[in-house]
Amino acid sequence: MRFISQKDRDRIADAIAAAERRTSGVAAAQVLDAGWSVTRTGDSGLLAELGDEGPMVALRADLDALPV
Repeated sequence: MRFISQKDRDRIADAIAAAERRTSGVAAAQVLDAGWSVTRTGDSGLLAELGDEGPMVALRADLDALPV
């Protein structure tokens, strides 16, 4: 069994958090290219909207940057 030091655990957590921000940036660029408006929420959240009238559909997704 291999144990990871707290220092290494903190370093890994920082890298994961940075990956989530990069991933949400890529997702935002793709959504903008598709013609949607994008509002950033928090460090890595996105709110994307298409159109401003009629019925609305809400979708929620997680973009986890967890190592597999």
